[in-house]
Amino acid sequence: MKLARLGPAGAEIPALVTDTTTYDLRGLTRDIDGGFLARGGVADVRAAADAGSLPALDGAADLRVARRSPVPAP
Repeated sequence: MKLARLGPAGAEIPALVTDTTTYDLRGLTRDIDGGFLARGGVADVRAAADAGSLPALDGAADLRVARRSPVPAP
């Protein structure tokens, strides 16, 4: 399980990338950031993935991977 931001800078889509599919996480969070991590967002993503309730992200192969850090450096 890998969390990613996909899409153009400033309009990234939070996503879950697996070996077979990329899932859209916008139903769970606006961004993968410190707040998401602090509130247990990874556990929420895992639970949704296990339940099969995440939608596939259409066109994911055409989106670039965002390169900024999910958590600001100290």
